[in-house]
Amino acid sequence: MIRSTAARSQTFRSAIIAVVSLVFALWGAYDYWVRLPNQSTAAYRAQILRSVQSTGQEIMSLDAAVRRGDLTLGSAEFKVQQDATRASIETTSAILRNAIAVADAQLPLAPEDGASVEITAESFLTTMDIVTWRGILGLTQQSLLDPSATAQIKSMGPILVQDGLNAWGDIIPPSKFDRQFQWVYISCIVLVPFYLLAMFRIMGRAYILEDDGTLVTPEGTWPQDEIKEIDMSRWMAKSTAKVDVGGETPILLDAYLYKNLDAIVGAIAHRLHPAKWGEDARPVKVEAPETEGDQD
Repeated sequence: MIRSTAARSQTFRSAIIAVVSLVFALWGAYDYWVRLPNQSTAAYRAQILRSVQSTGQEIMSLDAAVRRGDLTLGSAEFKVQQDATRASIETTSAILRNAIAVADAQLPLAPEDGASVEITAESFLTTMDIVTWRGILGLTQQSLLDPSATAQIKSMGPILVQDGLNAWGDIIPPSKFDRQFQWVYISCIVLVPFYLLAMFRIMGRAYILEDDGTLVTPEGTWPQDEIKEIDMSRWMAKSTAKVDVGGETPILLDAYLYKNLDAIVGAIAHRLHPAKWGEDARPVKVEAPETEGDQD
């Protein structure tokens, strides 16, 4: 009896492809829903803080120039720089107001009286991040734009801005194609069930050639006298042969997927075509007859 089961290399290959596809899909999903949005948020915050820092430096530069006597109050040059600084303040003020409005909109609404609120670790950390950012914006706005702000608040503004730039200043905003491209990785998830099913399908199949010539396959069982023909036209190129058992569809024998299947193919082919195929499923070599000159 000859028994053929799934080749270990094929099951291993299918398992590896399924695992790698799953890793790519999870990687793409993490980038799409976590890393890239966080990267975009950090770059957005850094851009706001750089605007605040630039405006603050303009204010300090103008004040220092007046104190040193480089600029005279009311002079034409002073008015030019003053107008430029005011424009910068207005722009930064609008940026801060918009950023504060966005942060306020992201904060969770207060629960109604008597209503229960479920707080998860993720929602808590997200809320604390937004609250911290909202606090930075508020203090920065007060430090930069409120003339009545205390000296302590005015000194805290530049420190908070610099700390924020230290955290987010080097982060490059993702391009508009970065998130869309992650779908290439996410789409790999469809390969996972495909290759797992392929692996389990061949693992559960076996081919048996009994000692009496009976062929047992997943498609059915056929005695030796029902095996009419075997098509070996693609055997040497693709390691596949088709057995004609009298039905409409021949039985495909694929030695690439199943180990020891070549022994079954060789036994059938040698029985049906002994002059063409050996029991090892290799073509029989026909030796050229010796000529009289060779005998001499």
